[in-house]
Amino acid sequence: MVETLNRISHIQPLEKRRSLRETTINERQNLTGWYPFHSEDPSSYDLSFKRVLGETTISDLLKDRKAKGRTTFVLDVMSPGNILRGLSKLQPLDGGVSITLGDGRTHLAIERDSALNLSVIEGNILLKRTWRKAQEWIDQQGVDGFDLIMCRAVGGFDSIPINDDLYYYLLNRAWVMLSGQRGIILTQIPIGCWKVGVGEWVENINMIQGIEAVYGPKRGDEHPNEFIPATLKMIKSHEAPSTLPVVLPFGRA
Repeated sequence: MVETLNRISHIQPLEKRRSLRETTINERQNLTGWYPFHSEDPSSYDLSFKRVLGETTISDLLKDRKAKGRTTFVLDVMSPGNILRGLSKLQPLDGGVSITLGDGRTHLAIERDSALNLSVIEGNILLKRTWRKAQEWIDQQGVDGFDLIMCRAVGGFDSIPINDDLYYYLLNRAWVMLSGQRGIILTQIPIGCWKVGVGEWVENINMIQGIEAVYGPKRGDEHPNEFIPATLKMIKSHEAPSTLPVVLPFGRA
């Protein structure tokens, strides 16, 4: 696993970086549909995670936390941060961070985000220092972790290897920073990962005290021309282990 991370976390070749830039440009032209790149409307996230959220919206989750006197600190992984602004308009957040390869905000946007306690971390999610920056940010807030961690990367997963162990490693990175006060992870599962055995893993992981997991199969019936990847919802209670345990058929990382 360590060798895999060392091999793939180096700066990408020029051709790969050029390809990523071209993909980003194409995505930024997509302003509607289930993956509108620049839109601040969280409804596209609600659609992506509908298999695990049902009729509940992400804003509903945050409002429910506020109603129970809990905090609402959000981390959005592999995202430019626009959805955090949209969520703040529906339900003021205590703060939020997005992790992205490049921060394209204007000075004015940075000032507006700062007023909302929103921040952007430039970094590669395969590098420990990127996660360390996110950990430092949440530590500065004086809480035990993020209340909601999301990863709706879509095309972003194309830039990292298809590897079950690597995905579990990244999932554990998020889990470690998740609040033990029923913090929630909402993540897509990269196409090609966890092709078999997901049901067995969910059943086994739910047997561990303090962990709740719900799997949402991939779907295409609502949008037959747009493939929506599988999703996973996890909830962490204070009895949960600080790191994700080794649970077969996954968890070997």
